[in-house]
Amino acid sequence: MEATNIKKLIDLIRKKMPRYGIEKLHLDINGDLQKQGIKMGRDKFLKFARQHPLLVPKTKRYFITTESNHMFNRPPNRIKNLEITQAEQAYVSDIAYIKLDENTPI
Repeated sequence: MEATNIKKLIDLIRKKMPRYGIEKLHLDINGDLQKQGIKMGRDKFLKFARQHPLLVPKTKRYFITTESNHMFNRPPNRIKNLEITQAEQAYVSDIAYIKLDENTPI
């Protein structure tokens, strides 16, 4: 019975804010839980949210750093057919690009 009441309270907030975190959610509905006589701390609330799949899945954040379709000439691979016979015979490097704001001086 308590589980359905807690789920209803969570659903009301999640309809407005679907990506709302579980700790903030607990702070928001804690007063309503106490009015209903449900005593539940943060850790117990988190355990409840895990048992009833109520956690918001994390999104994968990644940055695209390579643009292969550019107008610049690609240098030839000079070590493609080179037979490496000893240490430190060939060195390779790469250039890292950092995206800056438009107004940031270089």
